[in-house]
Amino acid sequence: MTGLGELLREAREAKGYSLDDLQSITKIQKRYLSGIEKEDYSSMPGAFYARAFIKQYAEAVDLDPQEILSLYKEEHPSPEAEAEEEVTPLRSRHRRVRSNNAMKQMMPKLFFAIIIIAIVVIIALLMKWTMNGKGENSPVDDLPEDNKVTVQQKEPPKPPVVEEEPKEEPEEEPEEPVMEQKVEVVSVAGDTTTYRLSEAEQFKLRIELSGESWVSVLTDNQEELTPGGAAVLKDGDVVDLDVTDQSQIRIRLGRTNDAKVFINDKELPYELERVDQTIYIQFEK
Repeated sequence: MTGLGELLREAREAKGYSLDDLQSITKIQKRYLSGIEKEDYSSMPGAFYARAFIKQYAEAVDLDPQEILSLYKEEHPSPEAEAEEEVTPLRSRHRRVRSNNAMKQMMPKLFFAIIIIAIVVIIALLMKWTMNGKGENSPVDDLPEDNKVTVQQKEPPKPPVVEEEPKEEPEEEPEEPVMEQKVEVVSVAGDTTTYRLSEAEQFKLRIELSGESWVSVLTDNQEELTPGGAAVLKDGDVVDLDVTDQSQIRIRLGRTNDAKVFINDKELPYELERVDQTIYIQFEK
């Protein structure tokens, strides 16, 4: 035991809050708050949520959240890694392609046509040879006009035209459905709102300024991501970051009425009406 739960409980009682009161303030379920005071985190969905709930509890009773979290980290140096489950719908189709060999279908008909042509040519040559033989034995001029034989040669029949069967075109595969990102409110406490981004392939953050405002963007490891460091930005300034590799970021805004936050080009609505706000965004990959 680190004494973390006792510190929080004493601070809560000093404020005159019951667990029900604290549940209304932080929007954290009473059983989680009780578990924090007992330092029993087994009922919580994971180490990430345990740290987030402890931080919100500390802020609600005016304790330094970083000092309280340091006590938690003494007993839990390696936070439980949340399993990432990536569901990618896969569809496989087996396509049967029918192969038609036009030459194989044409060969029997072509062979038959060649035989017919050969027979006709042979008959024509025999008739011509017969006529030439008769001409040598008896002159044609001596025969009467009525006995002259006229041979008409018939044109060989044209080979039949073989029509090729149309080839089947391959079926077009259906397009894969496009995922629609979800942004949900996890909790609200004091000036802090925690959101969860899910069903998104990337996490791109943009902050647009329409006036002067303090802007700070921190990673879960307290690394400042704002170009040039946290500072007061002016009208027209834009902070554009790709934080896909982060599981959580913290945004601190001095004047929300002069700053708009966009997640993957979609504006994030503020849950609170406060001018200065702290925003946590969790990214579930």
